[in-house]
Amino acid sequence: MAFDDLPEIDQSSKNSDLSERRFTDLLNPHTGFICRTDVPDKGCDFDVELIVEKSGASNWRFPTQLKSSEEMTIIEDGGVISYPFKTSRLGYLPRYAENRSG
Repeated sequence: MAFDDLPEIDQSSKNSDLSERRFTDLLNPHTGFICRTDVPDKGCDFDVELIVEKSGASNWRFPTQLKSSEEMTIIEDGGVISYPFKTSRLGYLPRYAENRSG
């Protein structure tokens, strides 16, 4: 790229933005969740807290890592999406929740 060229916005960046917006469209205070972005994102995109009885924050939380793919692999007669996920990342999420609770 030359000095006067504009930065490219690649498909991964577009997918990430779309997945975050759709996620927070589904999980938000109106549906019983408080979503906090984890900055910097190093294995957990959102720290999600449950709202109990639509009235109060519970401090019951779970970490969420969003993933995207150009093509989905559907298994079990269409009931499950299969997505490769590194075991180290999978282990990180429960440790994140455990360490957060102290």
